[in-house]
Amino acid sequence: GSARYLAICSVAITRGYTSAEVIKMRKVEDIEQQIRELSAREFSELRDWVLEQDWKSWDAQIEADVRSGKLDTLVSEAEADYTAGRTRPL
Repeated sequence: GSARYLAICSVAITRGYTSAEVIKMRKVEDIEQQIRELSAREFSELRDWVLEQDWKSWDAQIEADVRSGKLDTLVSEAEADYTAGRTRPL
């Protein structure tokens, strides 16, 4: 309840968290509680949505890494291994 929230806020602020960070923590706690109250079907839909968002984020990061050249060394090494016959079919 609110007494627990106030205690958490007090501890968080004394440990150097800003009020904005405390509010974010509270939002996460509220979301967690709402998730616990979902039906099995609703939870399944939420899980699927979260996984899809995670995959989209991962894909975007990989694309950004490719564009920036971060993966060039790995690609070169893989191509060299393939050319040298140091690979095998998956």
